[in-house]
Amino acid sequence: MKLLIDTNVLIPLEPSVLADEEPGGQQAREMFRLAMEAGSVVYLHPIQRQDIEQDKNADRRKLRLSLIEKYPSLPKPPVPDVVFLASIGNPKPATNHWIDAHLIAALNRDLVSILVTEDRGIHSRCRTLNLATRCATVAQTLELLKEELPAKPGRLPAVRPVLAHELDESDPIFDSFRADYPPFDTWLKKCREEHRQCWTVELPGMSTYAGICIVNRQDRVWADATNPTLKICSFKIAEDAVGAKLGELLLHAVLRYANENRYGTLFIETFDKQAALIYLLECFGFRQRGQKAGNSGEIELRKLMVPTGSTHGIAPLDFHQEFGPYRISLDGVRVFVVPIEPRFHRMLFPDLEEQRSLYEGTDSCGNTLRKAYLCKAVTKQIRPGDVLLFYKSHARQEVTSVGIVEETIRTADADQLQKFASKRTVYERSDIESMTEGRNALGILFRYAPILKEAIRLQGLTDSCLLNGTPQSIVQIKEDDHTWLEAYLK
Repeated sequence: MKLLIDTNVLIPLEPSVLADEEPGGQQAREMFRLAMEAGSVVYLHPIQRQDIEQDKNADRRKLRLSLIEKYPSLPKPPVPDVVFLASIGNPKPATNHWIDAHLIAALNRDLVSILVTEDRGIHSRCRTLNLATRCATVAQTLELLKEELPAKPGRLPAVRPVLAHELDESDPIFDSFRADYPPFDTWLKKCREEHRQCWTVELPGMSTYAGICIVNRQDRVWADATNPTLKICSFKIAEDAVGAKLGELLLHAVLRYANENRYGTLFIETFDKQAALIYLLECFGFRQRGQKAGNSGEIELRKLMVPTGSTHGIAPLDFHQEFGPYRISLDGVRVFVVPIEPRFHRMLFPDLEEQRSLYEGTDSCGNTLRKAYLCKAVTKQIRPGDVLLFYKSHARQEVTSVGIVEETIRTADADQLQKFASKRTVYERSDIESMTEGRNALGILFRYAPILKEAIRLQGLTDSCLLNGTPQSIVQIKEDDHTWLEAYLK
């Protein structure tokens, strides 16, 4: 974002003496700080020198003329012509209004994104020119800059967001990178210098990294993708940590970061021999797009976070796999409320718990984006693509999470049910045997969709007549129109 600041914003930013400190100074400095953090450029217009030269206090004038040298000057700004000047009231040359006209002209010709000013007259003239949304006060600019800032990576169980300079480059997990890519240390030095975003997986009892991922914004021009683009530069789970579903956990962290920072496309370049990584990525919507340019032998995989064309006719499950986990389709699906006890909820959805376990990351079912739920419910209505609303019973009495059904099974065979659920369920073998004893149990494989803005209270569901009361088993919401649910989604 490119900002052009008026002189009435510059003065609070640069008080000449302590006595000149103005009420808006702190807010103006906060705006400047956020602009630098967001990668925005703060410009002055060359003509503003004339504005400062009109100051009758010689010492203050001299100091401010030296202070403005640290701000980049707007290059080759347009000179307002007769027609433009007439549209804003024909200000007299060399007056303050005439200087203001040059700032407005620069905004009108799109040399900057926002003109920051506290001058009501400038705001009024910008409204006349349909530029009101791009003429902002300091307070309004602060809010705009906050939207531009990269969202800080949230914590997932066992996953720690770090910057590249915080990494322990001597960790054994980097040995294979050095073997495959000899200039690795030079590249890692560049990552440190650029403060690249990284994640490490750290487990109790392990003194080394169980997983590592490094990303970088690298916008590309593709006909079937949208910017901004995030490259997954390095992604690896340590050999002695395989089996705990840490790959899905680490990918979950990357996808959440990409969603919160509004990336349109993710991509990665890797070798064919990384079959496990390729399989994982393809399970979550990454698609092979051929060989990387050059002769490196790497293949390129891309994932769209946002559809680029019509999604009509795409089945809800396919839609979620392609563009999820932060997007779902409600077209033609059924919605079910699934009660889950707090102790099982804590294991299946550990990222939603306020207090984390000391052994976070050790329950594979909590690490996965693809999970399993087993129960004794008799319903046969659930089908792939349907939406599951997991209702945390007992004290909280609220829907906390969303799942998209992949597959279901009804069986009285404990071995079959355990194999179906694999390591994605909270239930132990004894629980599964009890569940299938003398009757069919229901197994549901589903994809976790962390898309609720807030929990859905039971009272809200009953007040809206979507539920008759507290669900004791899986219950379908008898409502064909699911627009009510959209209000709760991110």
